[in-house]
Amino acid sequence: MSGASEPPPPDRADEPDRPAGRGRRIAARVLTVIGVLLAVVSVAAGYVRWQLLDTDTFSNTAGELIENDAVRDQVALKLVDELYTNVDVTASLEERLPANMQALAGPLAGASRQLAETGAERLLERPRIQSLWKSSVTLAHEQLINVLEGGGPVVSTEGGAVVLNLRPLVVQLGDQVAIVGRVAERLPEDAGRVEILEADQLETAQTITQWLKVAGTWLWIVTLAVFALAIWLARGYRRRELRAIALGVFLVALLLLLVRRLAGSYLVDELAQTESARTAGDAAWDILSDRLKGAGWTLLLLAVAGLVGVWFVGRGRRATALRGALAPYLRRPEIAYGAYAAFLLLLFAFTPFLGWWRWTLTLVIVALGAIGVEAVRRHTAREFPDAVATDVWASLTGKLTSLREGEPAPAAAAQPRAGAPGAPEPVALEAQLERLGALRTQGVLTEEEFVSAKAKVLA
Repeated sequence: MSGASEPPPPDRADEPDRPAGRGRRIAARVLTVIGVLLAVVSVAAGYVRWQLLDTDTFSNTAGELIENDAVRDQVALKLVDELYTNVDVTASLEERLPANMQALAGPLAGASRQLAETGAERLLERPRIQSLWKSSVTLAHEQLINVLEGGGPVVSTEGGAVVLNLRPLVVQLGDQVAIVGRVAERLPEDAGRVEILEADQLETAQTITQWLKVAGTWLWIVTLAVFALAIWLARGYRRRELRAIALGVFLVALLLLLVRRLAGSYLVDELAQTESARTAGDAAWDILSDRLKGAGWTLLLLAVAGLVGVWFVGRGRRATALRGALAPYLRRPEIAYGAYAAFLLLLFAFTPFLGWWRWTLTLVIVALGAIGVEAVRRHTAREFPDAVATDVWASLTGKLTSLREGEPAPAAAAQPRAGAPGAPEPVALEAQLERLGALRTQGVLTEEEFVSAKAKVLA
């Protein structure tokens, strides 16, 4: 009794070659699992590569951050805190007040803080100052990447640590606030210096940066190659393997969206000390992780499209009826590819992860989708060679109604060729009988349904 160990029947939609053996099917499924794991790493590395290590993207992100009201208010507060921490505002005011009013320097310094915060907020609303912020952050990012790739003048090793020198930015913005004069002279030399990592960690950081750049740029190609190899090995069972890949990609998309939400909540909770800081943190994380969200939603929609496509070419009665209804239209390239183009436009409009950001990956996905559309067209044309155009909605609803009533789907039989009225031509009749026999062999029609359908055709 070995019935339990017999392999499942091959997929009808696959090519009629000898189906793959058990070993090839196992190897294909293992490769599918590996490909799904690589997809997780590929998307994560791609996000880091293009969001954090690409200067152009980082510059655009800096502009989006300073344009956000909540983030801009926190930047203004930080600027004022930096000035009041590193500059003796009271002493500065004493220098500028008459001798008989210098006693008021202390109270004025305290009262001026609120005015300084308001002034800084208004200042950062100006496009010119926002441009200055964006330029300064972009320059700092460029030089940080230079160090991670081998060295640079702004990020340097000082006192055993790698330091990012933001003092020029503090001076420029501080002068614009104009709370005190000669900010550059009053700021200590160590003001605005941020420790990034210990000097003995620099080599490790440089290594990680190189790996992330390589993985983020090329790992998606390896992932697609692994998926392609899995499909090639699963000869005769490729529809099942495509379904497994689509399900895996669907899970990857859900994981990305879940991790983005949980990581954002954790980071904001850890870093934010006040409610205003929490609001700004949420806004900043939404901006910084926008590409990760786009990746998740794009993969989710692609996975759903893949699952629908796999179901559409399957052996189910409803899928067969739907193919029969759409066969006259799928055989027309302008309709099939027009619908595909409309899907791509919707995909790019609502999930701009691909967009024009990574055009190479975009072109590959578009090409793979086009190959899938062509495969569906050819499969449907072979199954329904005599299908002719009709009212697609009426045809589809009629076929589905017959399925619900337990009758064989009219789509299983091709529509008669154009000719004399009455009985179909002999060639068309023979083709209908052959298709009915194939549907019975494939399990789509029961013996009773086959006999009833054959009687109707012969009548």
